[in-house]
Amino acid sequence: MSNQDASRFAGSAHSPIGAPSSRLTIKQMQAHLDELAAETGVRLETWDGVPEATARLVTTDHGLPAVIYNKPLRNRHQYLSGLHEFGHYIVGVRGRNRAYGLRPEHLVDEVAAWVWAFDNSRVEITETLRVNVADTLFTYADDAGANSGNDYYGIDAVPDDLRAEYVAGLVRLGAISIDPEGGE
Repeated sequence: MSNQDASRFAGSAHSPIGAPSSRLTIKQMQAHLDELAAETGVRLETWDGVPEATARLVTTDHGLPAVIYNKPLRNRHQYLSGLHEFGHYIVGVRGRNRAYGLRPEHLVDEVAAWVWAFDNSRVEITETLRVNVADTLFTYADDAGANSGNDYYGIDAVPDDLRAEYVAGLVRLGAISIDPEGGE
């Protein structure tokens, strides 16, 4: 993995203040998302979109500000989903257009955005949150047509030049572990 690839998984200028807490209120989580919106110039809007989507980043090439649509916050997972969308904005995406569907190379962007969310969360990342995100990553791989046999996260389908970055992100998120002897 190159230094540039590794930097996608490093902390950012938006590091959390102090140690993550399990006692943040919904109001404090919302305030953190609002701070990120002010710092980045991204518009943050509440929506009651499709049931399977908690949040969504919308960008344009027309000079308009990016918008993150986030459901009204009711729990930590929705907060983390909002952070995940900021992660997409901050670490970037590889020219994906949802209209054409999710492809294996986009899985790396999804992992990078989740790593950014974990690194910048002001709430403790519990085992439940890790499992929820791992389930989401499995769904992304399934949507990309990348799951096969025992390759639950589509690792083999990710292009060779992106695979090391993808695996590093999956390990950071706790979705997979790597055996020091070289196996999974």
